[in-house]
Amino acid sequence: ALSTPLSAPSLGASLGAPASAEVPRGAVMRLVPIDHGFCLPTSLRSVVPNLEWRHWPQARAPLEPEVQEHIARIDADADAALLASRRESGVSDGSIRTLRVGTALLQQGAAAGLSLGEMADIVCEPPAEASPEGGTAEGGTAAATAPGPDGIGLDSKPPLTALQVLVREAEAEADRRIAWESGGATFPREAASGGSGKAVLRCERRGQKRPSTEEAAAAAQREAAFLGCYKARLACYLRGSRSAGGCGAA
Repeated sequence: ALSTPLSAPSLGASLGAPASAEVPRGAVMRLVPIDHGFCLPTSLRSVVPNLEWRHWPQARAPLEPEVQEHIARIDADADAALLASRRESGVSDGSIRTLRVGTALLQQGAAAGLSLGEMADIVCEPPAEASPEGGTAEGGTAAATAPGPDGIGLDSKPPLTALQVLVREAEAEADRRIAWESGGATFPREAASGGSGKAVLRCERRGQKRPSTEEAAAAAQREAAFLGCYKARLACYLRGSRSAGGCGAA
């Protein structure tokens, strides 16, 4: 992190390039973050972050008390509302879900005594023990590598990570709850898990009709159901991964 702004000459020198005449000497530069898709992907179903720092020794060190306190104070709702207010930047509902999913993992993992490296393993590695659905890590791997309907094997696909399993199981449970509460009615998943934010943005740009109030309410209902299911399953998985008893059926 930088404590002071970079001047044009110092920025050029830090990049190994001479100060350019295109930037006035003494001008104050500021860093602009890019590639947000790598930190907040629109979906976790197929994207596996490459968290190489999880292999560093310091990533396995216990979190210090002040760090745990800071993590506990993170307000995911406020952060999500801030991102939602920046629709013009192209932030989708799927990216906001990723924020909530990651924040819940960070907070619940810290509360359970996990190191950052152990939390990163949940994001990047297959589940080590029984999943909250009662399945096993082998079951998740088999599902990811089973032959397709045309008989062609999909062995080239990596197994699902623990986080992907938790997200998919939470989505399925949320669908069942919504269907039961609505007497069997369903609502398109993409409206709540990655599509609606971009859809609204496209509608605004093209002058098309925005999603109806009923559609927005249904999407919000399903997202709330998903988050509740995910947090419960995550808590159960964390308990099971730290003990021999496992999670059991949810």
